Amino acid sequence: MLKSEEDNVQIVSSDCQKKLSLPKLPDQAAYFNQQINYYNLTVVEGIFKSTLTLNNVFSYLWAETDSPKDSSFSETIDTVRLFADGCGGQNKNPVMMSMSRYWLALEAPVHITTVEFVFPIVRHSFIPPNRIFGLIEKETIKISVKISKEEYENVIQQDSTIRKIGRDWRIFDWKAETKKFTEFLDNGTSNLIHRKDLFSQKLNLLELNGDKSSIHSLFKKHYGDDWRQDPQLEFYKIIDQRGSATEETQEESDHNLSVEDNDMKI
Repeated sequence: MLKSEEDNVQIVSSDCQKKLSLPKLPDQAAYFNQQINYYNLTVVEGIFKSTLTLNNVFSYLWAETDSPKDSSFSETIDTVRLFADGCGGQNKNPVMMSMSRYWLALEAPVHITTVEFVFPIVRHSFIPPNRIFGLIEKETIKISVKISKEEYENVIQQDSTIRKIGRDWRIFDWKAETKKFTEFLDNGTSNLIHRKDLFSQKLNLLELNGDKSSIHSLFKKHYGDDWRQDPQLEFYKIIDQRGSATEETQEESDHNLSVEDNDMKI
């Protein structure tokens, strides 16, 4: 399905690169101390053999301190086919299905009538984003010390159009909101119930905030007690000032959600 083009189908594949660590230091202390994970969700438009250019490859970048883990369609397109790995926590789950159905019902261009999901066999498939990840890792491995996000971005932008969180896109809490409208049938099956309301009104989506991680111990060992005075570490100084006292409330809110009776089965 990734090998041939269809006139009325827009093929899109996506995958999240393995986490990029910040800071990346040639220091054993970095292995045992907390680091910041920098994420790269790459989206590629086209089939497997399509030429990879800045016009059809997009990298959505964010750090875990921003949040825990735009394309236009021709009017001849009526189907969007999405390829992604079958990881349950990332793609193959009710949240992704609900989000896509919501987009199709309320946000998609009127000529888009179908969204198809294709989950290739795990560990036996190679999709276009994997080609981009190979190019990125080939270059980043040459840089032994990486302190700033920009050092990763300088490599990624060679093969992809970068879209940064807060500037080009935002993360919303789809998990908490759509769970109000969905539930699994309690009959030993994996059937999913969707409330009709989900497709007839705008959701009250809240923007997610990231973990308030502390990396003080690592920088104290590597740069000394005065590490906050180093201009190149300003990004980490801001993170450290947030502290680690703020507790995440998302899991708690998940246990307090209820579902009404007016349901629609899919």
